[in-house]
Amino acid sequence: MFVSLNFFVDSTSKYLILTIITVLSLYLLNKNLSKTIWLSIIFLGFFNKARYFPLDYYGDYFQKIFNDLSLINAQASIHNSFLYISFLDPLIFLLIYLLRFKDSTFGKIRFKAGVLDLAILILIILSFVSCILSPLIGLASFYFWIFFKYILLFYLARIFSQDQEIKKDLFEIILIFTLIFSSIIILQKISGGSLGLIVEDSLGEKFADENRSLYRPGGFFHDSNLAASILLFFLPLNSFLISSKKKVIEILAQVGIILSLLAIFFTMSRAIWFCLLLIMLINFNTIKKSLKKIWKKLRSKEKYLLIAATLVLTPYFLFFSLNRMSSLFVKKNSGDNTLKYRLRHFKNTGYYLKNNLFGLGHNVLKFKIINDLKPEAFSYDPTASHNLFLEITNALGPFGLIAFLYFLKELFLKSKKRKSTLKTKMLSLSLISYLLVAQFYPWLYEFRISAFFWIIAGTYYEE
Repeated sequence: MFVSLNFFVDSTSKYLILTIITVLSLYLLNKNLSKTIWLSIIFLGFFNKARYFPLDYYGDYFQKIFNDLSLINAQASIHNSFLYISFLDPLIFLLIYLLRFKDSTFGKIRFKAGVLDLAILILIILSFVSCILSPLIGLASFYFWIFFKYILLFYLARIFSQDQEIKKDLFEIILIFTLIFSSIIILQKISGGSLGLIVEDSLGEKFADENRSLYRPGGFFHDSNLAASILLFFLPLNSFLISSKKKVIEILAQVGIILSLLAIFFTMSRAIWFCLLLIMLINFNTIKKSLKKIWKKLRSKEKYLLIAATLVLTPYFLFFSLNRMSSLFVKKNSGDNTLKYRLRHFKNTGYYLKNNLFGLGHNVLKFKIINDLKPEAFSYDPTASHNLFLEITNALGPFGLIAFLYFLKELFLKSKKRKSTLKTKMLSLSLISYLLVAQFYPWLYEFRISAFFWIIAGTYYEE
């Protein structure tokens, strides 16, 4: 119901009503309010309704909080920085309250504090310090909350991953999303533009910078790179469901993988293609075993059809892939190609670290460079650094980067201390996929993908 109605709801108030109805419906089904709220949070995140709605809708109070955004035009800065009020936050607070005081099942779960938790505590402390010292304290405070929300989701995922049924629900929700999302991207590419659905992003259609005639579909989102990143992130999890005992889930997972690969190709995202190749190489043995199993199940006619389709389509995909990859060296309107554009982000990070040992605060860099640097220094495009580790460094300084790397080390180190299963392999591969794509794009504060990195990380850590 929630998924289908997303295609018809076109206002914040209607969506709020839909969310309330969804929560009530799920509660009637499972009779567990904590589980209901958790699944509702996941649904909201998938369909881009966890976002914040414009602050100017809520009066002058919030305008004063963010009055340090005196860049070019205050109101435009607010919209460009995506500062909003969200009704997802009350759900998170309600869930924490339920777990702490009401839920007799999940509320009793306790964790032993370890090195990983210490690394997270250091990240929180450094976030607070960088926020206080930030030249744009209002902006840094807002994105500090976004970052802190990731951490809350990480611990909530650790709690709910104790329940195998909820974990199964998470995987199946991801599969449903993948099927719908991939299908919309493919249909957008076939039609050569937006499908006119309410669920699609209102920012309009995206075209390649170096070739304005090359349409790049993004599904629900304007950013095709974000769409491809999300699909790659979820690809290993869908691969795991191929081994499901339910025949329907197994078939849907196979269809989901095929659609995901087609959709990733149609987004024309070169970095994601490269990351996909790396993921396939990392997981080569598992892929080979899965293909052998599928091949044995096929009938003779199906095998011939598959071979014929491979021979026909492979040259097509290779031609367009090589042609697209060659545009890496084509100059954009700024005069830089995409490689030089990203190298400038390293240079700008070094410039600010000289006088900001604790960073500039969360997501402040892209606003600071407008006033501090010449436009050509950031290729006339004041975005966040297109690299996860640079984003952390810009926000929290070198100590923050060390703490984050230590968090990742502890996260993956635990896998060596337990028996390896197909599920743990696919969960870890999903996390690696995110870390790979985040080396090319500014996804740290992009809730639609980063929130699920922390959710999958929490699930993986407790597996």
